[in-house]
Amino acid sequence: MNRDTCERLIDALLDGAIDESDFVRLEAELLVNPAARQLYYDRTGLDTLLSVEVGPASETGTDTTKETSKVVNFPRGRGSRSILGWAAAASVALFALVAAGWVGRSTVDLVSAGENVSKREPVATGFGVVASSENVEWKGGEILRQGDLVAGRHYEMASGALTLELFSGVTVRVEGESHFEMVSPMEMAVTTGRVQARVPEVAEGFRVTTPKGEVIDLGTEFSLNVTEEKADLHVIDGSIEWYPEARSGDKLFLGDGEALRWTDAGGSELDASEIRDRSLAEFEAQASEMREERLQVWKEHRDELSRDPRLIAYFTMDRE
Repeated sequence: MNRDTCERLIDALLDGAIDESDFVRLEAELLVNPAARQLYYDRTGLDTLLSVEVGPASETGTDTTKETSKVVNFPRGRGSRSILGWAAAASVALFALVAAGWVGRSTVDLVSAGENVSKREPVATGFGVVASSENVEWKGGEILRQGDLVAGRHYEMASGALTLELFSGVTVRVEGESHFEMVSPMEMAVTTGRVQARVPEVAEGFRVTTPKGEVIDLGTEFSLNVTEEKADLHVIDGSIEWYPEARSGDKLFLGDGEALRWTDAGGSELDASEIRDRSLAEFEAQASEMREERLQVWKEHRDELSRDPRLIAYFTMDRE
């Protein structure tokens, strides 16, 4: 997840306008990305200090207490992620309360805020979130759109590209005609199709099963192209283990830049330079450029309209 997207989701959370899918997407990012956690701390601290500075204060200080304690309203997730969210929110809230001089009398408000949050806690049912959908056509059955939760079901794409952000921290890109299933945040099954995965250190052991065998990741980025006849593997960065379908305890190790084709007859080495896989970072950079281009086109159109002499009223729709 890039910085702009992370900032947008954090701001939506602080404004109380974040939906369930974006919340679990942000929650997963905070779990695996220290830079995202630092950004969350910074923006939450700023929001709290601004609330203390400009919030209306009654003679008894009750209004100020409400403003500072609202920062604790971080929708809790499950397991370690809920601890992460509450630890971040509580640390910033405590700082703000000390600055305002209301630590002693805010304890009850803090507890009641937590109770209120638990009553409206969103419940996520899935293994990840659809981060982007590029001209995807579906064959039927289950359909995924941007922002949807990815459940443990079979999905059949006819064309296009789909990027999934799993709650384990793994990013998966599925391209073209594909038939796949998410088994868990740490495992997926691919019957046919092209899959590319970027696996952070915390998600080592991520597994992709195919009719020809299975890949176990050792902390890397790799691609896998599966058809009825073959499975092509390419390690873009890092290393993987490949277990053929009819294995007898044996495994093959592929390192940085290595490629392998596996058929019913066995394995053969591939020239990685002919595969020309791009890293997921390159795909993300390209998508960001396309968004900037669309934004620029919109700005030019907006400016043209604003100069129209027939214009009577112009609402910019800014947050202010």
